[in-house]
Amino acid sequence: MTTKRRLQKSEWIQPIKKNYKFVCCDCDLVHKIDFRICSGRVQFRTARDQQSTTQRRRHWKKLYIAASFEMREKCVKLIEQLPKKTIVVSTWHRDDYTIDRKIRVGNLGSIVEQRILRDYDQIAKADLIVIFIGDNLSGGGRHTELGIALGMKKRIALIGEYDHNPFERMPCIRLYKTVNEFLESLDEKIK
Repeated sequence: MTTKRRLQKSEWIQPIKKNYKFVCCDCDLVHKIDFRICSGRVQFRTARDQQSTTQRRRHWKKLYIAASFEMREKCVKLIEQLPKKTIVVSTWHRDDYTIDRKIRVGNLGSIVEQRILRDYDQIAKADLIVIFIGDNLSGGGRHTELGIALGMKKRIALIGEYDHNPFERMPCIRLYKTVNEFLESLDEKIK
């Protein structure tokens, strides 16, 4: 039988030899750690326990963040400011878009198709879709992502001034003028 308890700061512990589970206090990531003594020295190996991590994080807020490519840095800054117990499921902001510019129109190629399917799946996994608007830039996938989110009946938060898309005025969508206003609202919901 395993016992769970919170360790005190700088406390020494005596772990069990096999399948010792360690949970990070900030991110709820669970690792399995095995120990052994080899030639009189302690060795250990670790592996992420995905099932236990998923179980611990089941109540975390999952966000998909969308914006025009030109606003990618705003997305990264928002991610850095998010409160604990928040997971960003969107990964498009980490993609190398120099590849996309080399692909000719009419021949999208498997890389772009894979990204489209990935983004769709990530929207489906999210609890809240966050979209940056009001940059006066046309193009980008954020309006498509908005349509997908509406079709999936997702909760949607828009950050910025009203854009040119009439769907952004729907009553099921919350509009925040600034990132700080959005973060304050999100922080209240997570507490």
